[in-house]
Amino acid sequence: MRTQHYDAVFLGTRTPTLLTAAYLARNGLRVLVLGQGTSEPTSKVGEVELPRNPTMRLALGSPATRHLLDAIGVTPSLKRRASIAPIAIPLRLPSRSLDLERDEALRARTIAREFPEARRAMAAFERRCRLAREAFDAYVDHGGTLQGRGFRATRALRKLERDAVFGGDPLHFDPADELRREPLLVEALELVAAFHSGRVPPASGFGLALAYERALEGAIRIEGGEGWLRRTIVDRIEAYGGDVRPRISADRILLEGKAVSGLRLRTSHEEIGASAVISGIPAGRLLEILPEPVEDSPTAALLRAPRPAFARHLLHVAIAQEGVPRGLEAELFLLPPGSRRALLGLHLTRTAESGGLVWFTVESLVPIADDDPAELRARVLGALREVFHFADEHLRYVHSPNDAHGVTDARTGEVVWSADPSVELSPMETRDDLPRRGAAGLLGLPTELPVDGLLLANGQCLPELGVEGELLAGLEASRRLLEKSGTARFSRLAPFRSRRW
Repeated sequence: MRTQHYDAVFLGTRTPTLLTAAYLARNGLRVLVLGQGTSEPTSKVGEVELPRNPTMRLALGSPATRHLLDAIGVTPSLKRRASIAPIAIPLRLPSRSLDLERDEALRARTIAREFPEARRAMAAFERRCRLAREAFDAYVDHGGTLQGRGFRATRALRKLERDAVFGGDPLHFDPADELRREPLLVEALELVAAFHSGRVPPASGFGLALAYERALEGAIRIEGGEGWLRRTIVDRIEAYGGDVRPRISADRILLEGKAVSGLRLRTSHEEIGASAVISGIPAGRLLEILPEPVEDSPTAALLRAPRPAFARHLLHVAIAQEGVPRGLEAELFLLPPGSRRALLGLHLTRTAESGGLVWFTVESLVPIADDDPAELRARVLGALREVFHFADEHLRYVHSPNDAHGVTDARTGEVVWSADPSVELSPMETRDDLPRRGAAGLLGLPTELPVDGLLLANGQCLPELGVEGELLAGLEASRRLLEKSGTARFSRLAPFRSRRW
């Protein structure tokens, strides 16, 4: 017997998933969030807290982000705690440095100094990116749905795709076409887009334009980090009558005919009723908990579509304070030279300071075949020597949650803090190669799946938009549920369920 019934059950506790759950709870639906094995956003090495996802960019300029944050009343607190670095995109290229400021005039001077031949082409690139972003924001701001369902939604989507900035062909829109004579600069911009979105380059023209515009907002540092934001959102969910169970997972989605009816929990085998399930976990993991009759269905075919192409390797390094170059305040994008191009690129984030040491989190994108942890660690450390010129002298500790070396002392090679349960081994996150479709090539997997009441709201729906894409997918899934909340399937009364708390 099912002892509880929820309007919506969310799988995964990533921040965009929690924000979507809070939005639905605020709108009167009873929600439950299950952890489904999602890692905590931080881990501890001694007394130092290190992020697992240092490149989370909230895209505060996005209408979707603003709408969700405003709806649950988090925006004022977030603005008080947020600070933005003056350098929007700090880049280190094989032959030069390129710091792109948030101020347009200063940015133009930097380009004129480092790439004088590309000055006009870069100005044209930025103009096209701005126009594409303005068209996209206006579309989303007016409630546009990227799936284009219904007459009005389809008409609005066609209007977006026919915008003058795309020249009538959004799938082949290339804001950087005049920059192709400067391949190093184009490669650097693709690198920024890759870390912004997690999408394997090259990005689509529309995706590159949006990623560049969001990156120009600058690295936003929040006092208390992502952990504070997550705790605040969880408090909102519970205040609105929802439940968050980060350590509990479901092992089966239950169906009645072709519609979702509930879930079975993994450890207790308790069955929970649900009118809808919104998945924030990767499609492959969702497929594992679908019932067997779905194995050969169109739903399964969609969920099998993603193919891993690259992986994200994570390395934490502690550098003595005196060994940190001046100006390395928040983050740095590093494009390795050709000899190390097996690393697609690196992104350094300054994450913590303790006892005269500065901790940096280093993300690198590597081909999926390169899975030797020791070799990856050596490659990344080799590339870092180009940033920290006396790395061998100032490097103190090295740790990767992706290999079994533990936290090692860089001077002696001895393992330290290996008994800390928070530094457990975790696999590298993969980056999928998804076919581009619809909405000027931005769409990956659909939000609505063929099973009624089963929705997808993860990074695979709009893979080129990163966190913004997850929030857009979550907002679209929320609208679908709110539209259906008055239908017969949602309106049936159960003794353990309430429409509004």
